[in-house]
Amino acid sequence: AMPATERRQSALVGRTLGMGGIGLCVTACACSMLATSAAFVTLPAASPLGCGIRGAASAHQLRRGGVTGLRAVCSGEEGAGLGRREALALALGVVPLLGAPGLASAAKDKKAVEDDAARLIRQMNIVKFTATIDDATNKALKMAENGDLRGAEKQWTLAIDVYENGGDGVVLSPQALYRLGKTLAQRADCRADLGTLEKSEVKLLGAVDDYAKAIDIQSSPEMKVKLGTILTLLGRFAEGDKELDAVIDGNVGNEIKGRAYTNRGISKQRQQLWVDAVKDFTEASELTKGNDEVLKNLALAKIEAGDAKGALIMLRDQAKKIPKGTYIEGAEDVPAALAAAEFVAGNADKARAALDKVTDIRFRDLRFVREARFWGPRLSKGLEAALAAPKTAPQPKASSAKSAKPVASPPAGAPKTPAAPAPPAPEAEAAESVEAPAAAAL
Repeated sequence: AMPATERRQSALVGRTLGMGGIGLCVTACACSMLATSAAFVTLPAASPLGCGIRGAASAHQLRRGGVTGLRAVCSGEEGAGLGRREALALALGVVPLLGAPGLASAAKDKKAVEDDAARLIRQMNIVKFTATIDDATNKALKMAENGDLRGAEKQWTLAIDVYENGGDGVVLSPQALYRLGKTLAQRADCRADLGTLEKSEVKLLGAVDDYAKAIDIQSSPEMKVKLGTILTLLGRFAEGDKELDAVIDGNVGNEIKGRAYTNRGISKQRQQLWVDAVKDFTEASELTKGNDEVLKNLALAKIEAGDAKGALIMLRDQAKKIPKGTYIEGAEDVPAALAAAEFVAGNADKARAALDKVTDIRFRDLRFVREARFWGPRLSKGLEAALAAPKTAPQPKASSAKSAKPVASPPAGAPKTPAAPAPPAPEAEAAESVEAPAAAAL
């Protein structure tokens, strides 16, 4: 049995090994083993290191068992020794184990540094990501305000590409996703304007795609109205009506619902479903409190639906609010439509008077009113007849006997003077005044 003092020393060494605190001592021991020239390194069996370690405990087993696997087992055999190579293996096997806590700490420090660096790179990417989008957005807004729709479209596209492809590992937050939807809607507005101005189906189709994506991200009644309107322009009436129906049937404000009714009425107008168009325009006029464009559309639809009298009253009321040479935005058709409606009602003189107030030459072009303003056949024929009707020649003013001044009688006793010769008859002059306007009308 090991004496009490040595047992205490052995326990102390074991605790020290468990805490990894004797690395320096063991390293020194290993160096001493390498330096000695003796064939064996002999350690007393009852030494503090308990060097009666079983010969079967190889360096591999020590490494595999860790520090707790290194146990001091007293064999009680004096002079039990280890060969030089075995001692060296023991030293080399124990030292890494004793340094393991320090190595683990270093590894943790390295990982922390790498994590910090990765976090910094992500933050820099977010800053770059946001700056690129903000710059493109500001440029697009200014270009659109100045009428440069093509330039604005390019900037919106740049911002959208960064959102969708250029994040460099940036994960979109809900707020960023909302901004992407808003940006898609803004590019859709730009493409819709370009498509309308340039009559470009490609731009209109691009607007449809952008509106659809924006609605998938963050739906809104306003975007649905816009999508339905562009689909109507493309002749995709069923799809357009579906979007507008969703707004009309939804819980939305009067302004948005009025626009939805107006645009669905235009869809019915383009399909020449005049009774349905009248219904939609009537609803829209009530919701928008008599918007001039809506009232004009309602009057035009009434003519085609067979209510020419009601349409004529509406157009006369609107024409009174429009001084000659001016127009109301959205209701530019009124003077020409009034002329056509008067002619349809058989009021040729009033039709010609209304036509004289048409200063926008586009509304003297039958193709324009049919294809661009979607006039129906009755109104188009009325305008065609009004344009072809000859102007009435002005009648000459008839001379009146009352206008001639009476000749005073000479006083009594005054000498008589011969009467002045009568002026020539004005027949030839009157004939010229009648023939000249007739020639001008021809």
